Amino acid sequence: MSTFKWSSYNTADTAVASTSLNALANGSNAIGAAIDNTSGLYLYGDLAIQLSSTVTPTGMPAIPVWLVPSLDGTNYATSGSSVSANLLVGTITAAASVTTSVLILRGIVLTPGKFKIQIQNNLGVAFPATNTSTCSLYRYYEQAV
Repeated sequence: MSTFKWSSYNTADTAVASTSLNALANGSNAIGAAIDNTSGLYLYGDLAIQLSSTVTPTGMPAIPVWLVPSLDGTNYATSGSSVSANLLVGTITAAASVTTSVLILRGIVLTPGKFKIQIQNNLGVAFPATNTSTCSLYRYYEQAV
């Protein structure tokens, strides 16, 4: 009988470039460069958004996250404001009026090929203007021991 446990995280992938996060307006989308999962074949990913300074969300703050796949390694599903609802992999929720700078989405199921991560800022306020914010994906899998 096998026992399963998590692997360690891989080296963090840049899910969305810091320059794309600069002053990202409320309601706006940002999409990252391709992440290639064809050799590592990681099953899961945890997404971490680290803002360069704190923000105070308003309203019903959230950051929807989409995984935009490429089944053939070249052509990607439609992204931007018309991204398909079935590509939504989760939503990071934040507490209104509570200052935050770190937002995390756990347990994203990854595709075995290339994909891009797209986020939408629905925090009710713009992201910080400096390019030291990060949006990183940490991939991992289950292993038999």
